[in-house]
Amino acid sequence: MLSRLFFELLDGKLETTFLGEIEKMRESCSFSLLYLGISKDADLNKLKRGFYHTATDSSYRDAEWLYISIPTLLCPSLAPQNKQIISVVVYLAKGKYKDITNWKIFKENLIADTINRIEKYLPDIKKHIEVIEAATPKTLERYTLNTDGAAYGWEVSVDQIGDNRLPQQTPIGNLYLTGHWTRPGPGICAVVSSGWGVANLIMEKEKWR
Repeated sequence: MLSRLFFELLDGKLETTFLGEIEKMRESCSFSLLYLGISKDADLNKLKRGFYHTATDSSYRDAEWLYISIPTLLCPSLAPQNKQIISVVVYLAKGKYKDITNWKIFKENLIADTINRIEKYLPDIKKHIEVIEAATPKTLERYTLNTDGAAYGWEVSVDQIGDNRLPQQTPIGNLYLTGHWTRPGPGICAVVSSGWGVANLIMEKEKWR
């Protein structure tokens, strides 16, 4: 997304030093997402919230881990009355979706494989599924314009977090950066903090005019 801004929209208007810093940055991984609407008679208490690693699971080769949560256990109003939700984040190694040409088949396989994995912990879960919604890295890219659906903007690593991320002020006057591409980093709290910081920068600048 930032590459489009600085290398296309602002082509020729920025100093090479700043562009060089951007070119050094590495984009983060992406995710696939699966949301299941479940009937009330399924006992989801047996499905623990958290990470499900697949390092020893040879039958599920496409994902390194899943993160499963059941938001309706905490807030039933998130679903229609007497319905439940299972939310799944599927992490794919970064290189595994670079060469995908048929995203429809990929999505269908993702849904089937993920449900099969959940069925190991909740036998007969398939008969309780009433709604299925899924998203792939291509979906994330379409709605966010993040390259390859990068979930965290820049990769979350020691050399790309905090002050090592791009500054909120840019060489272009009145152009500021907020969100997971800039400081302090990704995640809801960090992004809110980023927006708060930029708002204060603008207010401080306006005060001295």
